[in-house]
Amino acid sequence: MSVTIANQKKRITDIFSRMRDDDCEFFLNSKMQPTITIPDDEFQNEWPADDQRIQDFIVSLHFELTGEQLKSAERDFLLAQLREECRKGGRRFSEAEAVDNGWKT
Repeated sequence: MSVTIANQKKRITDIFSRMRDDDCEFFLNSKMQPTITIPDDEFQNEWPADDQRIQDFIVSLHFELTGEQLKSAERDFLLAQLREECRKGGRRFSEAEAVDNGWKT
């Protein structure tokens, strides 16, 4: 394994670990869309994985952890891995869907 790939995997692991430590949750909503819960977000809690809010959050965490700017290709790879994390989390109703369908979250 090359040093670059090993570094990339470590960075991704560090970012996901940090997000989990901050109580973020990765899952697919009932429409099979990768969704991330950010509990301390004042605007809303659940965001699509490709939303600009999530991209900004990841870029910020990456810079905080590494002190380096995130390249476009690295960001795309990181977002792809993030969507895969959401798929591993399984399916459930998002907050808005649960209310619409009469379910409790």
